[in-house]
Amino acid sequence: MASVHFYTLSAQRYESAGDVLNVVCRLTEKAVGHQHEVYIHTSSPTQSQQLDDLLWQFRSSSFVPHSQMAGSGSHHDQVILGDSPPPKSFKGMLINLSSAPVGSVAQFSRVNEFVGPHEASLIIGRERYRHYKAQGIEIVTNKI
Repeated sequence: MASVHFYTLSAQRYESAGDVLNVVCRLTEKAVGHQHEVYIHTSSPTQSQQLDDLLWQFRSSSFVPHSQMAGSGSHHDQVILGDSPPPKSFKGMLINLSSAPVGSVAQFSRVNEFVGPHEASLIIGRERYRHYKAQGIEIVTNKI
C-alpha cells in the first residue's frame, strides 16, 4: 500500500504560497532524478499555470520538463500538471495541492501532501492527516 508523506513548512523559512510551490519543484526534480512518474494535482488552473512557469525556471542550472493535463486525455510525460484528479491509469507519485484529500491512495506509488505555515493550511493539513489515519494508511511526516 502507498504511504502518504506530509511536508510541513516552518514559518521561519517559508512565508508565502510561492514558497510551497518552490518546495514542490524541488521534490519534483528529485523524483524525476530517480525516474519516478509524477502527477501534480493543483488546486486551480491558475496554480497549474504558476507551477508550469516555475518548473521551467526555479533553478538557473536546470528545468523540469513537464506537460499540463487538459481534460481527461492522457499524457506520457514524466511530470504532468492538472487541476483535476489524475487518470485512473496513472500509478506513479502524486503531489496533491488540491483542497481535498486523495480518495484512492492505493492507486499511487506514493502521495505527497504539503502543509504551509499559516493557520488555514494547518487546519486543512490536520483534517487530511486524520482522513488518512482513519483509513489505516501509513503516514510519514517531514518538517522542512
